[in-house]
Amino acid sequence: MFILNDYMERVLEPLLVSAAVDGGNRSIESVLEVCVELCIHLDSTGSSQSLEHLYSTVQSSQSALATFFQLLEPHLINGHMPCMPPLIMQQFVSYYEDFGRLELLEMCICSVDVACLDLHQILTLSQRHGLHRAYIYVHTRALSDYVNPLDDLMKQLQAAVRLGPPYSEQDLKLGHCILVYISCCLAGRLAYPSSVIIEPQDVRLKVKHQVLSSLTCLHSKRAPEDEPPYPYLRTLLEFDAQELLNALALAFQEEEEFSVGEMGARRRQRVVDILVDIMIHSQSHFSVSKSLKICLNQNKIYLRICVTLFQPDEICSLFTFIARQMSRSGERKEEEDGNYHPTTSVQLDRTVFQQLLQLVCTQSSKGDESRFEERQQALLQLLQVKGSNQQQQLLNDLDQNKLLLQARAAKL
Repeated sequence: MFILNDYMERVLEPLLVSAAVDGGNRSIESVLEVCVELCIHLDSTGSSQSLEHLYSTVQSSQSALATFFQLLEPHLINGHMPCMPPLIMQQFVSYYEDFGRLELLEMCICSVDVACLDLHQILTLSQRHGLHRAYIYVHTRALSDYVNPLDDLMKQLQAAVRLGPPYSEQDLKLGHCILVYISCCLAGRLAYPSSVIIEPQDVRLKVKHQVLSSLTCLHSKRAPEDEPPYPYLRTLLEFDAQELLNALALAFQEEEEFSVGEMGARRRQRVVDILVDIMIHSQSHFSVSKSLKICLNQNKIYLRICVTLFQPDEICSLFTFIARQMSRSGERKEEEDGNYHPTTSVQLDRTVFQQLLQLVCTQSSKGDESRFEERQQALLQLLQVKGSNQQQQLLNDLDQNKLLLQARAAKL
């Protein structure tokens, strides 16, 4: 510490005085780089005195302060400075916001301890500029709140989906952020958006159940009268059905809470029932999502009804998802008691099952190569399953000759 102070007094401070006179700052940058490296090394034990002293030395010079913040950036992103003096971090955030370096700023925010952050500043910043990861980070790490940020971000995504595609870059960023967040919560990986899992097992279990309950809620908080049922799952399916199904499949595969025992079976069955209701039943009854778009044309306003239907390839993805859940019947997983327990399969209505099966064969026969191998593998797993009486009855009710002809036509 003495050596650093002496170096700053003999080298840095004279340069700052000189720069204030002639405007030169090249030498200051190299000197500051040495000072910052020494501060990080000295403060690695938990103290922040050296960095605070360096900050107080350069804060009177705008150019030196800017260089100081820029030198801190890579150390923050790389996790070398998890603890920053709150005053310095507050000024760092303000500087990067003023200069529009928002993406780098969000990375820095998610790499420091929340105790170093001005929570009001970060939440306001996140809402103003759409820094969704920073918004989630503050809520989950500082407030231990995993549901309210999901609700807040889903409201924004609902507004974008109501307008329909093409989505803006900001809307795509929002949707993908939500999908990753949901996947991590349901799979028990509460590190997102940082890289360190800090929550104990009981908290992770609680978060899984809370997030799943929020996703499958019949109506959202303060819902408008015309809100369709299951608004969150419906919105995510309309935004990106494939990625949502991938997130759910990953959670159901990895986590015993969703696969073993009566409660796990109920949770999986409820999700499957809702997905079928949204993607199959709603369409067959023409209860589809509608939105009003205002189009400006020659200074006149026109209202256009936009009807959103799920595409055949999205329905095929639903079949693949359900088929894999049904084919898991009989799998055995080890629980905490050291014993192996069979995985309980989901159940499916006969008519829906046959509709999905026919659609998969028809879609493949049209030359649709997207996810062809996934559909084929899912069909094989389903036909080979030795599951419940209800599953066996579904398979026995199939017209084997007709299915064979359909499979040949589809080259399955």
